[in-house]
Amino acid sequence: MDSASDEASRWRLVWLIYAALCGAYFSANAIFRWLRWPIFEGHGAWGWAQPTHAQFALIFLCCATPFLVAIALPSLVVWGGALSRRGFIAGVAISLLAIVWLELDASWYRMSSRHIELNEVRIFLGENWEEHAGVRTADKLRMLKLVLFHCTCLLSLALASAWLGSRLRPRAKLLQRRYLIPGVMLLAAAWLANSIFFGSMVIRNHAQWKTLLADHPWIPNAAAKSMARLSGSGHEMAALNQALQAARPATEGGTPKNPLGDVFPAVRGRPDIVVLAIEGLNKDLAESELSAFKQLQAKAVVAHNHYATGDATHYGLLGLTHGQPMLFYGRADWPQSPFIAALNELGYATKRFGADVTVFGQVGNYTTNFSQPVAEPADDWAMLDDLKTYLHGSSGGRFALVYYAGTHWPYKHRAAYSKHQPEVPDDYDYSRWDSSNFKQEIQNRYLNTLNELDAWLGRFLGQLDLDNTVLVVTADHGEEVMEAGRISHASGMWQKQIHVPFYILVPGAAPGQTHAITSHAHLMPALLQAMGRQARNYSPLVPGSYALVAHNNHTQRPQEWVLLGPETKFFLTWDARDRIEITSVTDLQDQALNDLRAPGVTELLQVLRATQARAARDADRPAVE
Repeated sequence: MDSASDEASRWRLVWLIYAALCGAYFSANAIFRWLRWPIFEGHGAWGWAQPTHAQFALIFLCCATPFLVAIALPSLVVWGGALSRRGFIAGVAISLLAIVWLELDASWYRMSSRHIELNEVRIFLGENWEEHAGVRTADKLRMLKLVLFHCTCLLSLALASAWLGSRLRPRAKLLQRRYLIPGVMLLAAAWLANSIFFGSMVIRNHAQWKTLLADHPWIPNAAAKSMARLSGSGHEMAALNQALQAARPATEGGTPKNPLGDVFPAVRGRPDIVVLAIEGLNKDLAESELSAFKQLQAKAVVAHNHYATGDATHYGLLGLTHGQPMLFYGRADWPQSPFIAALNELGYATKRFGADVTVFGQVGNYTTNFSQPVAEPADDWAMLDDLKTYLHGSSGGRFALVYYAGTHWPYKHRAAYSKHQPEVPDDYDYSRWDSSNFKQEIQNRYLNTLNELDAWLGRFLGQLDLDNTVLVVTADHGEEVMEAGRISHASGMWQKQIHVPFYILVPGAAPGQTHAITSHAHLMPALLQAMGRQARNYSPLVPGSYALVAHNNHTQRPQEWVLLGPETKFFLTWDARDRIEITSVTDLQDQALNDLRAPGVTELLQVLRATQARAARDADRPAVE
């Protein structure tokens, strides 16, 4: 063996040692950190059966296999070719990038229930995450420390591999290229066996394995969804989607009835109109904690089953202004609100208030027909002075859309509002694997932000002339605060993230209530109807007492939706090519519905078909003439 061949064999051996150590390191992180909760804790918190020792070993093996195979593949390439010191260094650099990506993915998943995709990367590079998502300096420092720790560990493994490789004599027979094809076949067999086993557990609806499949950082969203289609529920969904194509659209003729219109009191004269959208309200906690809400409940019309038009701020705000679900979002012509146009024509001044709402989610591009420039004060308290100046300014009607941001994650509040203790500290890591153990402390921090909101609401209501103001109070979307181990919003269309408070206060009107399904899309049509007006070039897309809610897709057209009826929810995908697929069916408590032949399911199929037909009809119609 000549010196060049001997050198290549030595570096090939060094790489194989490093690959083995690196695979063990990746697998250990997966089992004991990234997947620690579903592996070790889910049987207690989520009621799964306690795994036996043999089952634990099987879980470890199946969770580690994707990492071992992924690292073994480049090892086979190295095995089959020459390798120099430069090539080894390049391989180590790639492994460093991979571990950083996986760490970021794990943190992102624990907050959003989604793995990182190219769209998230693009948004991350273009968004102000401190302003729009509550990312703190402490979060950045925490991630930097993790990255430095991984770099130190992998570089140590690389140095140890180089040292071992220089002292071990390469066994030429083991490093011969004739073992390349058997090695590839062995890896393919391991990957296939692992996939088949995962799939079999999913088909049998084994909750722990389904969660492991969804949580695994090396298995993309698309693969998890494909596996889910193999389950028994997947076959039921296929039959339901066939029934959707055969369903007859509901209320094909005429204008569907607006459920809010039935209870919205008549608006007389020319009052001011103020719509307050509060960031991320957990309906149950807000209604039990806020004294201002208790006062409103005694005076206002209350919609008990009200839903936002999305689980993210921009979808919620635009649903309030445009009177439609987010099917218009993402259009190149930036559709404007026909209702703001109608108020402008009536001589109303129209203005938006709120911190940085113009930039976030491209809201400003959809609201250029407001007659007054947006007010974006430094904080919510400063906004009150701007709002007071506006409402007590010139004569004539004024419309104000007010956005309160102070209840956004990570739930910052002033020191004076610390009633609920103990609470997690300001720099608490909400993405840590054991956050469920701190449920009460996290809820206390959220409750303290509600205490500050309550004080703000007292001043806000005190400076309104309620004898001459139509007031609507709601939230841009809901908020989960550890009720099911999740936190914040925009991660899924579970009930807590989309079900919001809703109050209507009209001068001289008696209090009332409705238990019909209503949504943000019903507000502006009902308001103009109560004023004896209607917007030009508008027709509702969703017929009757139903709500279509969009899942956050950042600044792109929503792809995932929920359609809600009186008793039933359809989770579905609806893409820009007008293709609809129902992915699951639950009741309004997010429990899977077993009987897909129930009357509520049939009615919802008809409503979905009618909505699809109306959306196709209005797809090219401009929002404002």
